[in-house]
Amino acid sequence: MRGSGYRFTTTRPLCSYLFIICVEGLSTLFIHAKAKGVIHGVKISRNAHTISHLLFADDSFLFFRVSPNEAFKMKNILSTYEATSGQAINLHKSVIFCDENVSQGDHNNISSILSV
Repeated sequence: MRGSGYRFTTTRPLCSYLFIICVEGLSTLFIHAKAKGVIHGVKISRNAHTISHLLFADDSFLFFRVSPNEAFKMKNILSTYEATSGQAINLHKSVIFCDENVSQGDHNNISSILSV
């Protein structure tokens, strides 16, 4: 399976508890999207659970298939998060990592969709 990781950091410091509440909302958005089959995440082995996101302090790692459709869905989830939480995603600190089997053209296309 080809996959991509997307990392972003927040731009406004919040109190730790408020941030945790907001990030819980972001996590819920990813869980619902995965349950609906809108995003697919990645597996690290055949018997492992699918991972769509990992959250660490104010950094997030997002995993999804390299397809324009999933990139647009991720962008919509992140836009929803920004609108509801009041937090802004700093695209200047965001990076996309792709599997070595992903072509440069696909990598550039996903980067363009996500404005990274």
